[in-house]
Parts: sequence; structure tokens; C-alpha cells
Amino acid sequence: MNLRNKLKSAYDQVHAPEDVTDRLKQELYQKDLNGDAETEVFLVEEAKRPAVGQYVLYIAAVFALCLCVGIFWKSIQGSRNILHPGSQVIVESVPPSGTSAIEEWTDGVIPDVTNYHYEYALKILEQCGYNVEIKYENNSEVEAGKTIRTEPAGNKALAPGETVILFVSKGGTGEVKMPDCVGMALEPARGLLESYQIGMVTNFDPTSEELPGTVIAQDAPAGETLRQNQDSVILTVSGDREKMEKAIYVGDLTGMSEQDATAILNASHVPYTIKYSFSISNSRGTVIGQTRGNYYCAGDEPINLIVAE
Repeated sequence: MNLRNKLKSAYDQVHAPEDVTDRLKQELYQKDLNGDAETEVFLVEEAKRPAVGQYVLYIAAVFALCLCVGIFWKSIQGSRNILHPGSQVIVESVPPSGTSAIEEWTDGVIPDVTNYHYEYALKILEQCGYNVEIKYENNSEVEAGKTIRTEPAGNKALAPGETVILFVSKGGTGEVKMPDCVGMALEPARGLLESYQIGMVTNFDPTSEELPGTVIAQDAPAGETLRQNQDSVILTVSGDREKMEKAIYVGDLTGMSEQDATAILNASHVPYTIKYSFSISNSRGTVIGQTRGNYYCAGDEPINLIVAE
């Protein structure tokens, strides 16, 4: 039965005035008065297409939703500090000598960070999920700034989220000989005393004729026996205190290449001039002299570099 006959049969069962059904038939069949099987198939297929399109949209929407949920869940998991067995802890601090920057730790077991620099040890413990409390102790056997031990001890079981006490060495309490700091710039002298674990107090002498920032006296003579982390010395430095506290330390640039020396000055925004001089014992382009000292104070004349030509 072709399309026309089927629709006619269907409309014949509708109880409606003949003139109404005739008008409907005429409007429906005005483009296919001689309906056949091909037209019937075409209309059926066209009726199904919207349904298929809707299914595709539904599937795409569900897939996108699942993808978003997966990404969100992964981001939550990635933000956690608690590590699983065999996982890796990656830290940015410099690791102890002879060790890798990536260590493997077991979840729920305190890593042994003995003799690690405390910043490195702190990062490892925190990334293993522990709260860390730092305490300092004098210890002549462990270098200052390194870990003495933890409580609970390393390799002991402890659930993530608990607190680990990290004991850090303040250095020894032994005896050392006072170094000679006279003639040094203040910053190198400070670093030297810190390495000896000797305290320092600074006085300034604005009447001194030495270059500003130069150590001109120390109250403990060189060679005197001092106790680490207990004794302090007084260094007298040339220059005005208020001015020197704002001064820029550039250091001793002699022996550097012209390129390296000027890079340091440019990075510190320190003005400078360059004078070239003939030298037999130095290669061309080497800084062989420096005036205005190791410090630059605002308003001073530029630092003068003498470079071998």
C-alpha cells in the first residue's frame, strides 16, 4: 500500500467533517499527489534524523561531564602532600653531598634526614605529610645548620599528619682561634666569623681615612682563643653607620674579566668608569685595579676599574 492509500485509510477512521479531512489531505499531499514507496521511505528517514542528533548531543554532553570530573579529581589528588609507597619526593634545595635531589620514601614511615641541611630535611618531611617543629641545639659533631636527629627517629612508623620534631645543630661549643679581620671589607669579615661560629658586634668610625666599609680594628687580637657560639668580638669599621647601612657591597673585582666585573656593577646599578692600562703579567681584559673600595654609597663618585689592555 502506498503512502497516499495509507494516509487515506488512517484519515477515514477519523470522525470529522469530510470537508476538514479533505483540506488536510490536500495540504499534506499537494507535493506528492501520486505518492509512491520512495517518498514513503524518505519521509520516514527524515522523521528519524532529529532523534539521532539528540542522542549524539546527549552522549557528547555526558562525555564532557565525565572528562571535567576526571580532571578535577586528578587536580585534587595532585595537590595532596601525602605520598604513597615508592613515590618520589622532589625538592628544590641542594641535597647533601653524595645524594640525589630525588629520594624515595615509604608512606607512613619517617625518612631518615640525619645530617641533611635543615631546609632540605624540612621539605622532605613536609612533602611526606608531616607537621614539622624545629628546635636548635649546640653540637660540636654536626655542622651548624644541619639536622642532628628527629623525634620520632627516622625509619619509625608514624601516620602522615602527625608532628615530627626536627633538631638542628647550632654548631660546636669548642674553642677556635680568632682570625685577623683587620683590612678586610665588612661583608667578608662577617662571613669569616660566621664560619668560625663567633658572634660579631659592629662599630663605625666616620673619621677614619680608610675606604668606607673597611675593618680597622678588632677587640680580640688574632690568635686569641674564643668559645664557639658563646663569645663575640667587636669590629670597628670605617665610615658613617647610617650611610654604610644603605651602601651597596660590590666586592673586590680585581682578577675578574672586564665582562664579569661590569656585569656585577650593572646588576647592582652602581655607576663606574673604566681606564685601560698596559700590563705584562695580566691577560688583556682583566681587571687589575679598583678604586673607591668594595662599597658604593649613594652620591659617591663612580667606582673606577683599571683593565689590562
